[in-house]
Amino acid sequence: ERRNETEVKTGNSSDETSAEDLRDLEPEPEIDLLSAIDRGASFVESGIGMIGSAFQVGAQKTRQIADKSKQEFQKHIKTGTEYAFKGLNNLEVLSEKALNFLVLEEEDTTAPPEKKEHSNAGLSDTPVPRSFDEIFESHMGLAHLTALENLSLSCMMKSHKAYVKLPNHDHVDALFSKIQQIFQQEERDDDNPAPTLELNEKVLNHQNNFQALLDLHMDKTKTLLHNYKQDLNKLKQNSIGSDEIFTTFTLNFQIQMQKECMQCLAQLTAFAVEQLLRVAECFLVQISNLETQDIIDRANFFYITSESLSDEIMIVSVEFIESINSLTLELEGLVSKESKQVLDEKIANNVNNIHLDSGNVVLKLQEAKKSCQHICKFLVFNVKSLMNEEEEKVPTDDRADL
Repeated sequence: ERRNETEVKTGNSSDETSAEDLRDLEPEPEIDLLSAIDRGASFVESGIGMIGSAFQVGAQKTRQIADKSKQEFQKHIKTGTEYAFKGLNNLEVLSEKALNFLVLEEEDTTAPPEKKEHSNAGLSDTPVPRSFDEIFESHMGLAHLTALENLSLSCMMKSHKAYVKLPNHDHVDALFSKIQQIFQQEERDDDNPAPTLELNEKVLNHQNNFQALLDLHMDKTKTLLHNYKQDLNKLKQNSIGSDEIFTTFTLNFQIQMQKECMQCLAQLTAFAVEQLLRVAECFLVQISNLETQDIIDRANFFYITSESLSDEIMIVSVEFIESINSLTLELEGLVSKESKQVLDEKIANNVNNIHLDSGNVVLKLQEAKKSCQHICKFLVFNVKSLMNEEEEKVPTDDRADL
């Protein structure tokens, strides 16, 4: 039985083995070779495309990084260069200051006292000159001239308003003609002084201030010329002068004189315009009980005052010109003919500048005088006899406005 069971198991296992062997021997299904090759080629192509895209993206990012790095590098180079140049400029300025300090220290220890004093008051330290108009404006000249013109314009408007309401213009026209004749005189008669009028304290004080300022500038002109001659004699006595030194010294001094003259003329002109404005304000306040002769006297006072102010300022201008022209006389025998010729040309140019500034003086005062003429014409309508004649014909409000 055991043998039979063994045989049965053995037979069964043999049957199983033979079945598996048969299955192994069954033919495998056929594979399409061309489609497999196509699929492989497509896989390879897609892989190559992916690799190419990745490489292109990587290359683009690499270029962007490189460009950004290049820009940053150039920016740092530019910044470093600017700081380097700034450092060099600062170093140069510091070196120059240190050198000037050493030179000044050496001059202080070696120069004689009078030469040291001269170097401190050197002509090269004078400020850069401004124009005539700028100096005139800085001394309130333009503001006072504008105020005088506005006052004149207001008087003109009121005069026209009152004139058209008068039935008879003969008396007014006669006074207008007389005022115009006074202001249009070609030359002032020196034998005919300004009439004595009652002026307020403000006008009198300003008149005194103008005269004090005029005397100050006249004295300053003489002082400058005296200092030039004194310094020139020191150069001669010390025998340290030469053709170039004498020429440069004189040229610098006459430039200083021309600057001082421009400052003086502009300041005096501003004061003169203010003086006329103060007189006009005084006359407009004192308008009660005026007579015809009062109008004539005030017109004469305006004209003579403006002409006197102009003449006094011109005297200062002439004083400066004569002082500058006299500089070359001090150099006789000290400079060559060529140097003297160059100096004469430059002095002539500066004298011409003084003449131009003098023309500005006349122009400003002519504008002021024109405004004063219109103010005088307005005063005509406040003459007592004229007001009495037209009292019933001119409304009360209009008279009060006048």
